[in-house]
Amino acid sequence: MACSNTKDDTKYKTLVTDEDHRKKIESTHFAYVVASSGVGKSFTGDYLESIHGWKHVDGDVIIKTQHLNEYYKELYSPKSMEGIEDLDEKMAEFNKKKIFQPFYSELARLMLEGANESNKVILSHATFKMEQRLFVRETLIEAGAKAENITMLFLDIDNDVHDKSGWKRWNYQAECAGCSLEVIFKTAFHLEGIVDFDTWVAKFQDGFNRKQWISPQESERPYKVVDVSARDITVLDSIDKALRIENTRPNDLTSEEMLEKIAAIDKKRDKELLADAVEFKIATEEEKELAKLDPEK
Repeated sequence: MACSNTKDDTKYKTLVTDEDHRKKIESTHFAYVVASSGVGKSFTGDYLESIHGWKHVDGDVIIKTQHLNEYYKELYSPKSMEGIEDLDEKMAEFNKKKIFQPFYSELARLMLEGANESNKVILSHATFKMEQRLFVRETLIEAGAKAENITMLFLDIDNDVHDKSGWKRWNYQAECAGCSLEVIFKTAFHLEGIVDFDTWVAKFQDGFNRKQWISPQESERPYKVVDVSARDITVLDSIDKALRIENTRPNDLTSEEMLEKIAAIDKKRDKELLADAVEFKIATEEEKELAKLDPEK
């Protein structure tokens, strides 16, 4: 049985490809790890993939590869958002159902696609709004996933720890992209004047990240919350407990080796994607056209 999303098929890709795929979806454990930017979502997904054998869907793939994928570009930057540079106005437009549903339908589709590779799939994404998180869960269920096999996992963190670790991560990403942090936030978020830690906290962490974030609501139950402030091996123990996979971690690596292995995955991904993405974002229209016609140039 091939079925597609119940929404407008012109805006959504097929969620379930055939009967075999549907059966795999029914038996798959899906985890949806959510937190604001810089808390540790990607690290959690990479941990579950590299150590426990889950399939990790990095929810930022749409943003990071939109310059290579016209469909993803349309999902992330629909025509109704063209010309809007104020970040609050931009988010208000994106949060409209007709805008956010195709974007989150694609994230759900990628999770469902992951069931072809593993019976344990995790999506990591900074889904700020309750309505958007519920939409993803409902889309999985519509496609055949069992509600009891979907775990909503929220990561919590102390604000000071969040600021320090987030600042370190953003600087590393700027290094991978080959440009300054000021350029990153100007091109990606239209945030001017981020030149040091204090301006970053004021304009991005407090001015956007925490302002947009909606904590888990009663209507989203059942869900799990894991405090990741410790930034050590005890956090992984808590994640295992939340997902009911205690005592299944391989013991052929030391804690230090395991943490290094996980961190290396994220670093490799950033190096591969960020430089191209930022370079394309700040390129002239002539350069972008040339890139399409002759990628080597």
